[in-house]
Amino acid sequence: MSTREKARNGQRGLTRLEIIIVVMVLASLTLFVVPVVSGAISSFRDQGKEGDIRNVEASLGRYRSDNGDVLPILGAANPTRALVDADGDGVIRVKVNTTFPDPTGFPADSTADVVCGDGSTTMADSLAQCFGALDLAGKLIPTYLNGAPRHSSEAVTAAADASGSTADLVITGADSSGNSIELYLDANITRGDGLQVWNVDRDGKVVLLKSDAEYGAS
Repeated sequence: MSTREKARNGQRGLTRLEIIIVVMVLASLTLFVVPVVSGAISSFRDQGKEGDIRNVEASLGRYRSDNGDVLPILGAANPTRALVDADGDGVIRVKVNTTFPDPTGFPADSTADVVCGDGSTTMADSLAQCFGALDLAGKLIPTYLNGAPRHSSEAVTAAADASGSTADLVITGADSSGNSIELYLDANITRGDGLQVWNVDRDGKVVLLKSDAEYGAS
């Protein structure tokens, strides 16, 4: 049936202009809907993370109350240094010293808010001054915490960059008070060093040394 015949029978196809308008409307809707959906997913993920932090800190407080103020962490050592934002800029810069002198390009102690280690100890011992890896399965679950929070078993592992230098290893994260944390490492860190996603400082604040995007990636 020809176009003229369709017109006579009351049938009419879309004109080129109408098709362009439809496409433009659909494209506009896509530009509006996608950010809204993405924002909702991100917000839901953040709420879940914040809920996990509150639950862990509540269980941590109960554990400390029942166990002479001892933190429920892996190993016997407790953190001895609080993570404090000395310059008040909202970012806690934590430097871990395991070698002396500092590698070329590594931040000086004076530029950090907190320094862990004196350059003569192992990575695990230096980290223990500022961070404790929470022993969720062994000490908190199920007596103080019903189950493991999301990603609780993943360890943070950093490796040397392509140049072979370890002077620019930085792991970012945040504590439960909303402060950003930048952790500067002057040596490689492995799972055996005890630095996990769920950590705690001397004052019992939960520290997530992993970005939000990584936290909700899977």
